[in-house]
Amino acid sequence: MKKTMVVMALLVAGFLVEVTPASAAKNYVSGDIGIVWLNNLTDTYSTSNYVFPMLFRTTNDNRLAFAGSGITLHGAIGSDFGHYRIEGELGYQRNSVSNLTKGISSAGSFPPSSTVTELAGNVSVTSILANGYYDIHAGGIDPYITAGVGGASISFNDINAPASSLQYSGSYANAQATAIAYQIGAGVAIPLCKNVKLDARYRYFATGKVGSITTSQVTLNDFSLISNSIVLGLRVGI
Repeated sequence: MKKTMVVMALLVAGFLVEVTPASAAKNYVSGDIGIVWLNNLTDTYSTSNYVFPMLFRTTNDNRLAFAGSGITLHGAIGSDFGHYRIEGELGYQRNSVSNLTKGISSAGSFPPSSTVTELAGNVSVTSILANGYYDIHAGGIDPYITAGVGGASISFNDINAPASSLQYSGSYANAQATAIAYQIGAGVAIPLCKNVKLDARYRYFATGKVGSITTSQVTLNDFSLISNSIVLGLRVGI
């Protein structure tokens, strides 16, 4: 997993070096912090061979829910060509796990046989993306749109149920996987002084299909992780 992320980072760095003439662009660094919401995960795989079915049980269409909002952080270095920008970005997001519902019907309803298990723990995502931007210089406020592609490392950390859920009590689950990732978004930049801009942005982030995450306590199959976030940060010319 670490080797995969290193390769992704090198590819992004190579892309930036290849397309950025040193004399043609204004370079910058940026940092953002914001709120992120993860879409719930629904499992579509069935097997009777789970050892500790911590996240998903043997019935199809179980759902793992995330509790409210989490935190997301982004750091980037890029080049500004006027109306266009390119950058390499390192991102991180983290959300708490809320509960697992087992036995959801294929139509998405909750029949009387469905059960809910409260869970603790969190899922975190570290991403490396190559982003492109199109800026509209409107005088005072600069709207923009953005898109990017790269890779992500997904980690499920310390997934556990409280003692009241005796079936799961005392078992902790950790699992990791890597996947292709992409983002699209839109925002506005407000100049604060000559080389500093305040940046506010909406961002949709998603990974490609992850075939399987499996340990003795965790089994997830055929899922994509999707999030929505709102971030605020600074862009500083260098």
